[in-house]
Amino acid sequence: MGAADLVPGVSGSTIAYVLGIYPRFVAALSALGPDLLSALWRGDQRRLREAELGFLLLLALGIALAVAFLLWGLRLHERIQARPAVFYGLFWGLVGGTVLASLTRYFADLRDESAAARLHPARAATVLLFGIAAGALLFAPLGGPLPHGPGYLVLWGLAAIGVMLLPGVSGSYVLVLLGQYEFVLGGIAAFDFYVILPFGAGALAGLFLFSRLYHRLLDRHAELAVAFIDGLLLTSLVWIWPFRNVYDLEEGLLAGTLLGCGLALSLWLQLRAASGRRIRY
Repeated sequence: MGAADLVPGVSGSTIAYVLGIYPRFVAALSALGPDLLSALWRGDQRRLREAELGFLLLLALGIALAVAFLLWGLRLHERIQARPAVFYGLFWGLVGGTVLASLTRYFADLRDESAAARLHPARAATVLLFGIAAGALLFAPLGGPLPHGPGYLVLWGLAAIGVMLLPGVSGSYVLVLLGQYEFVLGGIAAFDFYVILPFGAGALAGLFLFSRLYHRLLDRHAELAVAFIDGLLLTSLVWIWPFRNVYDLEEGLLAGTLLGCGLALSLWLQLRAASGRRIRY
């Protein structure tokens, strides 16, 4: 998830969705808040177990280690700019396999009378199209870089995290569209707190706000939420297509190989989940 968050066009939430932990991830994030601090102070074990702090802490540790290693060790943002097709090939395969499995599962449910009774194909199709349209709007170019001031950085952090929590839409790509990607990642890599503090404050506010919104939607309208996410993922497949500007045979072959590996891995994960042998987290 940490590696995906650094790649424009892909998000860590997309990887969570591929792995089947997205609902649990959003639910755990939505449980964070002032009442949790109160529970920590009181030693309320039941409330702390419900919050799944262990799950979030381990997930945050993995994301932080990946970001630290890839951003400061490998200078990933520079490598992505040099050879984007290689990175996008892997993520295209992961996302493509997830969308294929999700749509296949939905159409299989329509043929099953017991499952079809609770489905609303017309509403799901409408929401799917709405998701495609929303993804197209979110990926549309904005026409130039926007200001880097502290107040603006709070807004850009809020926007990036709100989008990053949606599978199929990339917070990093939103920063690219806003003209902030190199500025923000460069500031983080250089430990520039004039960038890190306002951007982090906006991201933290967005985390609390949007995680609650998405959790409520998944809890109350799961079928429609999944249709909307599938629409976003379908749109992202267009924007992260790895062969758009590939002119080197070796790079094309490597991108194709990674695309196939990503597709195979994604379909394997979805098949395990469908057969009741989901990987336990």
